[in-house]
Amino acid sequence: MDCNLTQTQSLFAETMGRFLREQYCFRQREQIMNSPVGYLEEHWRMLAEMGVLGATIPGEFDGLGEDRVTSTMIMELFGGALFTSPYVATVLLGGGLVLAAGGDEQRRAVLPGVAAGERKLAFAFAEQHGGFDVARVGLWAEASSTGFTLSGEKCVVLFAEVADTLIVLARTAGEPGDPNGLTLFLVAAAAPGLSRNDYRTQDGGCA
Repeated sequence: MDCNLTQTQSLFAETMGRFLREQYCFRQREQIMNSPVGYLEEHWRMLAEMGVLGATIPGEFDGLGEDRVTSTMIMELFGGALFTSPYVATVLLGGGLVLAAGGDEQRRAVLPGVAAGERKLAFAFAEQHGGFDVARVGLWAEASSTGFTLSGEKCVVLFAEVADTLIVLARTAGEPGDPNGLTLFLVAAAAPGLSRNDYRTQDGGCA
């Protein structure tokens, strides 16, 4: 097994290391933590320019097509600097779900924007009484002739405050606890009837 970093991974490590040293020292981090959402949009744009946001997105969707080793390395660098951003919510959770479960049309509509830093995602799966059981979903999706109406609540939706699109886990059949009858919906953050109760998380981010 070859455990050496590829040329692209080494370049990411070098570029991100310099970015974090210059833009995210402890004093700068303290100031950023006092901002409304715990990160700077300028930093998000810089990550997009460095290719970080599109690193693990396939090339056909304007990404670089890197593997999970690259995403692990990126997370290790972020963790070492205590860096807060919508990266996990948008790229790993959101982008990963669209890539794994979305149709080709949805992938082409969403993923290029993620890679370019122009679209942020948030995964709304947890519910107040769900514990650690992802199948305990009570938010209901009612079908109609024009689409679906979603009714219910989600909690701890990481970086929902800055997301353009929510990926909502809803129930289309069965009862809470049933692993069947679950569907993922792409919902615009500005959809009529959607409301949020925003708060800051212990790590300095928002939910």
